[in-house]
Amino acid sequence: MSLTLAQSSDTARAAAPCADVVPPTGAVSVSAKREVRPEDLLGLRDIGPYEAIGPLFTISPDGSSVVLQLRKADAGSNSYCQAIMIVPLSGARPIVVDQGGDLIRAEIVGVADLTVGSGISEIITPLWSADGQWVAFLKKEDGRVQVWKARSDGTGSEPLTKSQSDVVRFALTPDGGSLVFVTQPEIARQRIAVQREGLGGFHYDDRFIPIADSKPQLPGTLTESVEALDLATGSIRPATDPERALLSLPSLMRPKSAGYIPIDRRSRQAWVEAAGGNFATPDTTVRYQSSTGAVIPCANALCSQARAPAWLTGNGSRVIFLRREGWANGTTGIYEWVPGQSAPKRILQTTDYLADCRPIADALLCLREAATEPRRLVRIDLQTRKVTTIFDPNPEWAKLSFGRVRRMNVRNDFGLESTADLVYPAQYRAGQRYPAIVVQYVSRGHLRGGVGDEYPILALAAKGYAVLSVNRPPHLGLLAGAGNLIAAERTNLQNWANRKSILSSIETPLRELIAEGLIDPKKIGITGLSDGATTVQYAMLHSSMFAAAIMSGCCWERNQGALLGPQIDRTFSQVGYPNLLASAPEFWRQISIVENAQAIGIPLLLQAADSEYLSALEAYTALRQAHKPVDLFVFPNEFHNKWQPAHRLAIYRRTLRWFDFWLKGEVPSGGEDAKEVQFWRDLRAGQLGAEQGPLGSVN
Repeated sequence: MSLTLAQSSDTARAAAPCADVVPPTGAVSVSAKREVRPEDLLGLRDIGPYEAIGPLFTISPDGSSVVLQLRKADAGSNSYCQAIMIVPLSGARPIVVDQGGDLIRAEIVGVADLTVGSGISEIITPLWSADGQWVAFLKKEDGRVQVWKARSDGTGSEPLTKSQSDVVRFALTPDGGSLVFVTQPEIARQRIAVQREGLGGFHYDDRFIPIADSKPQLPGTLTESVEALDLATGSIRPATDPERALLSLPSLMRPKSAGYIPIDRRSRQAWVEAAGGNFATPDTTVRYQSSTGAVIPCANALCSQARAPAWLTGNGSRVIFLRREGWANGTTGIYEWVPGQSAPKRILQTTDYLADCRPIADALLCLREAATEPRRLVRIDLQTRKVTTIFDPNPEWAKLSFGRVRRMNVRNDFGLESTADLVYPAQYRAGQRYPAIVVQYVSRGHLRGGVGDEYPILALAAKGYAVLSVNRPPHLGLLAGAGNLIAAERTNLQNWANRKSILSSIETPLRELIAEGLIDPKKIGITGLSDGATTVQYAMLHSSMFAAAIMSGCCWERNQGALLGPQIDRTFSQVGYPNLLASAPEFWRQISIVENAQAIGIPLLLQAADSEYLSALEAYTALRQAHKPVDLFVFPNEFHNKWQPAHRLAIYRRTLRWFDFWLKGEVPSGGEDAKEVQFWRDLRAGQLGAEQGPLGSVN
């Protein structure tokens, strides 16, 4: 059954059946286009997570098809429709080989080396059997993740594993006889141990992140169990060392190591290797191994900044790789290198985002996105450079109209390069000034909602806003050559230089657009999640450009170390944040909303996860006590990245209402929306003091 809004669960279950997860066939009429709505963005069919980095599809052994997972959110049922699909490269109709299952969310090991939940969906990479007759993939049913098998003709699917704990990754042996899979049974044991400990009270120690939970978090490093399933007999045994090695291949990036020996010295292979740089942004180069085992490095500068992986084509005689290049590395080049020749040749350059690629004959199959085009599967001919769409999961998108998109090259006050994408209002007229919205802090591929996907860029443009989707400049701490996170953050914090640099990279293009007469300097809004929220907080105190703000979480205040736990508190102290015993007024005046509550003059909307909202309460309360316009919404069972479809749609819609009200003076005519906006009218009129309750009612 589907998860409904009245239910409480930590998974969103796919509705059954989910017919609309399969794209419609036939031509789509585009004679009467309309503008984008929030529902259009939420309802996109996704191949892989929105911000995924990793393998998202695989090619069949005979090279005729690919297999991938397609996922579609539905706000009405607060659920996800999911399907494993085989897509013929001939252009024939895709085959759905499995449907349903719960969304599998990733667990993240954080700064404190603790395992915490997240709203980020796991990458699901289906694998082909050696004979191409079936595919294997991870699927969650009845609260458990197992490896499933689906026949490639669409005649059925069933689980292969029946593990008592979740399968976290798997591989198939080259001979097709065994399935190697990894579980973490220690998770269950750890959870039972925590329950027992709670009977006598939890000792407050480094395992706590109070803002996330009132009980200890699990450790980030957990023992794994690696087993092999014999596909013919169904017997399970411990995996051998060669079988264990399959779980780490293919490697996307090989570390720099003088003594590194490739796994098979008899085979030709190519890879991208770290070649210097720092811990967060390594320089890279390309290397090739011949059939004799000799390793040939690419010494040309055009092999630097390569993106892993690299591939062999032309019977193994040529290496193909992708490279970041151009202003602020804002474009991607596809290069061909013949080992033994000095200079690679660029085949194609694009500002589009290539989320994942695989070689096939003299072509690359890639998942490609453009600013106003969602992800689709394309074939890039390496000889003719022709790009052909193989599979478009969102053909209805052609019915929508958009304002044009302009790439802006930015150099900030620190001399650092960055880029920003300006999305013009859908009905743009030259000579008219428009309200503007800033969305942060990664702008690439399909312009959807910024980091965290909470601010609907194209829907904002459809409502008459000029939307500036910005890329953050490089962190000053990394440019200074820091060898670890602490050293990098110390440099970033000195004189608040990194915050100044990021803010400058936003204000610089805004000033350019104001000078052009395109945006109204008195009607600019700013949004942000995570580091973007910190930028919003800093901008509220140090910039006069913004008239309204929305944050997905908040705030940097004196009590942050207490809320984030002992381990992270020590990290903050090492970076240079004052502890609670030091008043440090000069320091906190530079970032604290509480210290500056009386002086803040712009309205602030907070839309926070229930696992993070406690850190917003001090700032929220100070602003309310100062009778400043602030509003807070808390979303249950959410994380840093919000995952529930109903919540994302609510955030999209409220974002539009907030800016419509504060920047354009628009008020809904009725319903719950009008009731909500009436609260904002009272805020604007100064009628709501700290003693008043929601919607102006007195407690």
